[in-house]
Amino acid sequence: MKKLLYTLMVTLIFIGCGSNTNESKSLSDDDKMKLVEKRILQKRVQKGGGMLKADAFNVQNIKKLGDSTFQANISFHNPMVDMEIRVTDYYIFTADLDSILLDSTIKVQSKVEGDWVDMGW
Repeated sequence: MKKLLYTLMVTLIFIGCGSNTNESKSLSDDDKMKLVEKRILQKRVQKGGGMLKADAFNVQNIKKLGDSTFQANISFHNPMVDMEIRVTDYYIFTADLDSILLDSTIKVQSKVEGDWVDMGW
């Protein structure tokens, strides 16, 4: 059991400290936010199973909560239920902002008669 925990800890440390492409090392703050938006859109397309392309999503805002934590509001038209949907997600990135370590959906809303209403699930 100790070996399993040790292996898990070491793996998480390498994931958190490592970087895949080092794309963000010499970027300006504006370019870093563009990279964050790019990664968030990639994650949203991945979570949707590729049923919607990246251009179907509208990133309404991205709020920086910490050095590597962000909250994003993303809206899109869901053709399966024929509704406008807005998702609020929380993201934790690697220190160099190159990849997402963890993401969590905080809120899902639909547009009903011009107002955003919580979906309740």
